[in-house]
Amino acid sequence: MLITGGTGGLGLETARSLRATGAKIFITARSEEKGKAAVETLSSGGKGAAVEFIVMDLASLKSVRSAAAEFKKRSDRLDFLITNAGK
Repeated sequence: MLITGGTGGLGLETARSLRATGAKIFITARSEEKGKAAVETLSSGGKGAAVEFIVMDLASLKSVRSAAAEFKKRSDRLDFLITNAGK
């Protein structure tokens, strides 16, 4: 499962809820700092599956392509894509 804008607001809460179901979650973040902070927040919230982040800036097609390639390296399937708007 891949959630864009998963570092805050609705994206973070969506990731938190889906993680609790046991789904492996990938979130995107524009910066490594934001991504690591969100993963730490999500991982400290009790039981659930692993959470990983991938740096991706939706304003940059180059960044989107790079993030897609990184996702393909880390996962062999994409069951759900949640395109959440981020700030």
